[in-house]
Amino acid sequence: MRITPTKVRRFVTDPGYAGMVIRTNLSRWGWRLGRRWGYAPPPDGVVFFLTDRCNLRCSFCAQWGEKGLRKDLPPMVMKEEILGDLIDQVAPWKPTVTLMGGEPLLYPSWKWAVEKVKSAGMSCVLVTNGTLLAEHAHDLVEAGLDMVWLSLDGPRKIHDGVRGEGVYDKATAGIRALDSARKELGSERPEISVGATISEATYRTLPELAESLREFPIRRLAVQHLYFVTPQQMEEHNSQVGELLGIRSTTVEGVVGSHGRIDSEELKRILKTIKENRYPFDVIFMPDHPLSAIEAYYGDAEGYVRNSPKRCHFIWHMTTVYPDGSVTPCLNYPAGSILHRPFLKIWNGPQFRRFRCVVKRHGYFPACHRCCNS
Repeated sequence: MRITPTKVRRFVTDPGYAGMVIRTNLSRWGWRLGRRWGYAPPPDGVVFFLTDRCNLRCSFCAQWGEKGLRKDLPPMVMKEEILGDLIDQVAPWKPTVTLMGGEPLLYPSWKWAVEKVKSAGMSCVLVTNGTLLAEHAHDLVEAGLDMVWLSLDGPRKIHDGVRGEGVYDKATAGIRALDSARKELGSERPEISVGATISEATYRTLPELAESLREFPIRRLAVQHLYFVTPQQMEEHNSQVGELLGIRSTTVEGVVGSHGRIDSEELKRILKTIKENRYPFDVIFMPDHPLSAIEAYYGDAEGYVRNSPKRCHFIWHMTTVYPDGSVTPCLNYPAGSILHRPFLKIWNGPQFRRFRCVVKRHGYFPACHRCCNS
């Protein structure tokens, strides 16, 4: 906090303000000291996987794709009573709640979940493939949802090629239906954000996609760099996390070797064009690598090493809860289950703190260097 003469005078003359400043700084210093042992303040965001059911079979999906970990397994669905209790537990510190899947709109009680999150005063985001948006547009606005993230990886032919025939038209119809519902109900929410993943099949048409989105009422376009690891990196990664954490990162194995053939020089020109153009919506890049790093990211599959940020921040500020109640910071590491312990007891429990301390001391593991969250 920047100290000004006005704040000093208020600190001296207003006991309530002085007490707030003292409590805030003591708390901040306490958490900084606690980081040494892996403690963290309550998370800024929590991700709830409502279900891993999905109505698509996208070729590259780590869950249901060609190498997906769940493609031969029955889907899981979070019980409503577990979700309700979980929302109540996190409500006191008001994190942003993100609802995911699978496809979260296949969760029977998704509207109830959104309404419960909003009634507790928290922001709520829903991540979807977009195919069910038109069907549920009115309810999404009525429930008070703050933001929808949906996937559009390219123009119709490209998007349908990686996600299935007719998916592009359903997703874009969903955007229009959401906008109509907002106008009908007199609401500016939910904001609509589009995510486009760079891949061998999609990267050449990113400028065309960005131009086509001018006609849609979206708030932002997020261009996400492809997350992948090579077989050699996966082997080394599992060796390291096995030795230090006693786990195997099965959730990462669904993206092994998925980078394909991407011309890094051509991609740099494409990204430069998009960055220099002006659009009626924000354009962000995840991660926002400088163009000089693109060659190494895609061209040096085995040798790429992330230089910034130096440490993972995600595990100190966010976490994920899966449909079975298991809580994990990342990499399929089991930090506990909300079926057996309260959320905050897990968040700063021995397993979670151990994970933070190991990652803080060790730095990035081989599968971490292309992560968009750290």
